[in-house]
Amino acid sequence: MFFYLVIHADNDSATTSKLKVDFEDLEKRDDQNHMKKGLSKSLHQMSIKYKELKQDDTREYILRCFMYAITGGTTEDDIKVSLDRIVPHIFGNHDSCREVTWCKYEEDPLNFKYRSLPGGNPLTNESLKEELLVLVSKYTSRSNAIAELGSTQANESFNQMASSKAPKSRHYGGSCSLKNRLSAAVLQKNEGYSYLPKVNEASNLSPGDFTTSLTSKMDAKRKKRKQTSSKKEFKKRRISLKKKKNLNERKSSVKEGPTYETQLEMNIDDTVNPPHIPQQIIISGSESRVFFDLETTGLGRNSGITQIAAKSGDNVFQRYVIPMVDIQIEASRVTGITYSQSTNIMYVHGEKVEPVSLHKAMLDFLEFLSILEKPILIGHNICNFDIPILVRKLKELNLYITYCKLVKGFVDTLKLARRVINKDEVVNFKQQTLVEKFLNISYSAHNAIEDVKSLQSLFDVKLSSFFNNVDVYSLMYHTCVESYTEFIKKKIITKPASVLLARHGVSFEHVKTVHSRDKKGVKFLFEEYQISQKIVNAINTFLDEE
Repeated sequence: MFFYLVIHADNDSATTSKLKVDFEDLEKRDDQNHMKKGLSKSLHQMSIKYKELKQDDTREYILRCFMYAITGGTTEDDIKVSLDRIVPHIFGNHDSCREVTWCKYEEDPLNFKYRSLPGGNPLTNESLKEELLVLVSKYTSRSNAIAELGSTQANESFNQMASSKAPKSRHYGGSCSLKNRLSAAVLQKNEGYSYLPKVNEASNLSPGDFTTSLTSKMDAKRKKRKQTSSKKEFKKRRISLKKKKNLNERKSSVKEGPTYETQLEMNIDDTVNPPHIPQQIIISGSESRVFFDLETTGLGRNSGITQIAAKSGDNVFQRYVIPMVDIQIEASRVTGITYSQSTNIMYVHGEKVEPVSLHKAMLDFLEFLSILEKPILIGHNICNFDIPILVRKLKELNLYITYCKLVKGFVDTLKLARRVINKDEVVNFKQQTLVEKFLNISYSAHNAIEDVKSLQSLFDVKLSSFFNNVDVYSLMYHTCVESYTEFIKKKIITKPASVLLARHGVSFEHVKTVHSRDKKGVKFLFEEYQISQKIVNAINTFLDEE
């Protein structure tokens, strides 16, 4: 008969209380790995409430402090004293750190910095401090159980072996083979894979050359893996890979928001924070290039539309539009379009054309775009003129969401031409001037369909080889640019940085969202756009004080 005096186990089951019924003197001690996981889980749950703990480095540092305190003591009193040091140390009070080796404050108090806390500074949140003190008290009350920690890792290893022989997905518990399967697990644990030839031999069966060779290789591989895993370099690499994985997950959660969490659907409020941060716009080469132009009732952004045209490959679209307001004399002189409200007749340079309503024209345009693959609108000076007018009209007709789902972005060939063509080569960067210069042709300018045809030729001949990701703008560009106006005036962000973010559809509301999700959220986001740390710091300071 065996008498058990001490048992090392986790705190996940009622096994210990049942054992104490038969063994009254049984002493329960905690398992080191399970206790560490429990601490880590507690800190992770606290990170939902406190953004200081959202950083993996911060949580891991606090976890290390706990483990130093727990594993460094030999008696219950030692552990209690060590645990009581943790929270004051993390919050900048080192009065009780003189007797420990893991705190380096006493060596150089003036230059001391925390290696794993944000900015090397102590934590300051008093509410977080109170919760950490409560967590410490839980472990202090159980100092007798954690005075001599054990490890159930060997048991977990054997459980894994047993589950490989008798997996839960198969009901071997109801068969006579279960005993043999568990015996095989015991043999593998004690003898290694070489138990197979020995069992065969004891059963008067041929060990088999293949079986003997295979088990020898598997034992050698197992031995090598065990030796490698005990090396310092292996452990460092494993920690490094884990940190890299956690960092990537953290960056992803900053942009996507939480994807798995208790009662997550109840906690999401789409009216407060946009759930997703836009990805960078990257062209793959499979997008349809749609050359696009508008003619309008005036020369300002509040003008109405009189003609819309587009061309993609050999597909051509054109509609003349019944204007809702009178066409200004200057606009009529430029486009040649006139319209009589009384007779409902439209003329273009004296020739009668058939106009349609704005709603009909927009529906037909969206239908034209819908048959194309990931269309990108390309036009001359459309960033400052055509796109704002088109967007305003689509919003008035409640067609803007459909438009955003169809179109990937837009390209302004005026900006592209200024980027790639030396200003000494041309008199100006008007489309008509560029066409005459590089195509040596003249055309009927300020007629939308003629404009898109000539622009397509100009793009193919002169601009397409220079066209890349920096030329594509998000459909939300203008709205996003406006969101930064106030903060540019306050010198919180520079205009070039705001334009870069807006070009990809990132507004200041998105910046506030990533900051609320993670203390380093702004840094993670701006790293993608290579925006300086100085701007990151300015935004973080502003949002922290807000």
